[in-house]
Amino acid sequence: MPLALEPGEPFAIVLECDKDKSPQPRFLYRALSCREWRVAAKASAAMTDASNGADALDQLFGILQAGLLGWENMTDPQTGDKVPFNPADLDTLLIIPEAMELMEKIMEGARPDSDAKKNSDSQP
Repeated sequence: MPLALEPGEPFAIVLECDKDKSPQPRFLYRALSCREWRVAAKASAAMTDASNGADALDQLFGILQAGLLGWENMTDPQTGDKVPFNPADLDTLLIIPEAMELMEKIMEGARPDSDAKKNSDSQP
């Protein structure tokens, strides 16, 4: 079954800066359909063509919010409290290089791994 049709199969993303933390802060995503990727590609082009940084960041975080199911182990550094999930707050958790890394990892995570590809290739 195509990944985009399996909404119950999220994938987790851990940023490089968080790999050694325990527990690891993680972002949970679902695979996007081609239609959703088309919208994201248009937003990416608009981000590149944006006349100012604020517009570019709006486009970037719009892309990052697509398919975002949740996050785990996110802690407010000021209070020590867990950060409740709200996709609109994603831009409060990341700096720009982390946001760009997250976008790259979303694209990587949407690809089937080699075992999943072997299983789908062997289906009649």
